[in-house]
Amino acid sequence: MSFTYPDTYFLSAVTPSGVNSLIPDAVSGYRRIFIVQGAVGTGKSAALIAAAEALHKCGVDLWIAKNPLNPEKIDGVFADKIGVAVVNGAYPHNLCEKRSGVRDTTVSLNEACNLKAAAERKDEISELFVGRDRLILTAGRYISAARSLSHDTFRIAANGTDAKKAAKFAMMTAAEVLGKRRRSRGKENIRFLSAVTGDGVAFCHNAVSQNAQKVIIVNDNYGAASRAVMTAVRYTAMELGFDIITGFCPLNEGKCEHIIVPEAKVAFVTENRHHPLDAEGRRFHARRFCDPAAVGAKRQRIRFNKKATAELIKGACDTLSQAREKENMLAEIYGELCDRRVSEQIIAELCADVVAEV
Repeated sequence: MSFTYPDTYFLSAVTPSGVNSLIPDAVSGYRRIFIVQGAVGTGKSAALIAAAEALHKCGVDLWIAKNPLNPEKIDGVFADKIGVAVVNGAYPHNLCEKRSGVRDTTVSLNEACNLKAAAERKDEISELFVGRDRLILTAGRYISAARSLSHDTFRIAANGTDAKKAAKFAMMTAAEVLGKRRRSRGKENIRFLSAVTGDGVAFCHNAVSQNAQKVIIVNDNYGAASRAVMTAVRYTAMELGFDIITGFCPLNEGKCEHIIVPEAKVAFVTENRHHPLDAEGRRFHARRFCDPAAVGAKRQRIRFNKKATAELIKGACDTLSQAREKENMLAEIYGELCDRRVSEQIIAELCADVVAEV
């Protein structure tokens, strides 16, 4: 992009259950949605970047969804204030029009691609697709195994954690920094602030710095105290009438790890060995809610879980790197079969339609 837009998240992640895409739910509240379709390498990411630049030139505030397989690419551009989204509708999001022409418009870059020529290379292409998908499934198995070990550590820590004390602390702190009740119950937007990628575990630090002037960090390598804290913060913030951004953990999809309250410019984030934070803020350690003796009795087991989990996550990252190589090879094939002039024309028409919504 010709501009640097710091407000970024993930709306999909490789999880124990496979690739979990939040985009279908994320776009449900937008009045205009442009769904970009097309084979790998036909220019979907270029189309999304061009749309982002066009909206930026119009002075529209945006946030960006990154691609977990390749964080340098993007999967979506969202302009909340005008209710417009431009998203990747292909794998793994698999979006289709629901209200054709009224709300949803599909922009197909396959029109620029010689699909008949692709059919002549079907064996080569099919092998690459199958290889990519198998590698992603394998990465999910690594993550599933890592989740099992992390959950074992969580159970050990939970036995020695005063969850009521942690929840009370969270509710009091949230009420202190957020202030008095504002209106009816707030709404929740669910996103991933971190993801296991081919480049390692990525964390969207800029999502925190862009939306929060005050950051409250819970340092917790075991997960028991932070879960109690974030669950209480989530409830308290919405009860006070604030709309929140909830960041779930890709290792454990039911675990809330981060809460951002943009209106109050406050973020509550979990810091652990997978994503250490360099942000300045009030930092609390989970040990203030824990019985050291209960955890210490299982220290050897926890140490084993820590080491094994790190190896499993590394295995997932390495496997996703291999999957990205397969996808890059597919992009080269389809790129050779794509008429760039036609592709550029389709992208130009998309940008014109997007700007017309401003």
